[in-house]
Amino acid sequence: GSRVVFGARHIWPDSDEASSSGEANRFKFIGGLTGRVLRAALYDLALSREDIALNAASGSVKLWPTSRHSIFQYPEDKDNMELLRAEFPRWTEIHDTAKRAITLLQLQKVCRFAYQHSYRWAHEKARNMKTLNLYHLCDWLIK
Repeated sequence: GSRVVFGARHIWPDSDEASSSGEANRFKFIGGLTGRVLRAALYDLALSREDIALNAASGSVKLWPTSRHSIFQYPEDKDNMELLRAEFPRWTEIHDTAKRAITLLQLQKVCRFAYQHSYRWAHEKARNMKTLNLYHLCDWLIK
């Protein structure tokens, strides 16, 4: 079976422990970590170098299995629009800028959508939650 281990660089079957106790599921920890785990993530596939670099550079971007999803080349991409319509089924155009306020719950929904889907946006700075800004959200989500 699989194991999730924090605080060790590697684990290996402990043959001494297994033979003396009769249990084959004992492990010994090798290379203990002396720092704090600030962020941890589990993936169902091996990450590419690009995925690892994006994760390290962004610090807050949730990496989804990018090998299974294509990058949207432009905001009007059919798949991007389907995601938007599914998440925001009721939308309308408001011409008067002064009347374009949103509630805190709506803002949280926008942020959550960007957090979950911006990794697929072609604009490099829009794919990083540290550099994503309102101009990117206007292009990719609001317009």
